[in-house]
Amino acid sequence: MYTRGALLVLVLFLLNIIVELDTARPWGNKQQFPPHLIPDNALHPRRSVVRRKIVLYHNFFRTKVRPRAANMLLMTWHAGAARQAQAYAEKCQFLKHNDVRENQVPHLGTCGQNLFVAAQKTPCGNYHSITQYPYKIGEPCGDCPNHCLSGSLCTNACHKMDYYSNCPELVSITKEVCERGLCNATCNCAEEKIHRNYPWR
Repeated sequence: MYTRGALLVLVLFLLNIIVELDTARPWGNKQQFPPHLIPDNALHPRRSVVRRKIVLYHNFFRTKVRPRAANMLLMTWHAGAARQAQAYAEKCQFLKHNDVRENQVPHLGTCGQNLFVAAQKTPCGNYHSITQYPYKIGEPCGDCPNHCLSGSLCTNACHKMDYYSNCPELVSITKEVCERGLCNATCNCAEEKIHRNYPWR
């Protein structure tokens, strides 16, 4: 009786080891999901589920930045920016920016491309003394305590833009820049909404 029970335990133990070894095997270059089984439009952003996932994943990674961000905005889908990006992608021009005049997206501002190609390790991103962050470093939601989602993302974005980077100084000198529509974000959003998009140290 004990021998049969011990044999059964030994067989189960060996099966468990075989399964563990098989699942621990690296995939290598093998495709986990064969590409010929993925329909052409399955990953196209025309589909609302694809757009939702793109935004969801971007926002997830935005909450994980290090150093942490005091003013990280919740990303949303912008149809105009998406159309512009798709038009640029369809041109398929290697390392060539589009015309600057094509970068204006109504109610969003300038929206260009970030192009970079490297054939070998490029250390420029490793110099912390020259690194600039596209967000303000600080306690998560430190700049938007009353407009915070998930403890990390600010929901009080200003959907207007300044045409000049020194608008706060210009507005303090003269209100004429507000009347001319040159500093719309600074004039209309003030400090209640996040609108500064220049690099932070």
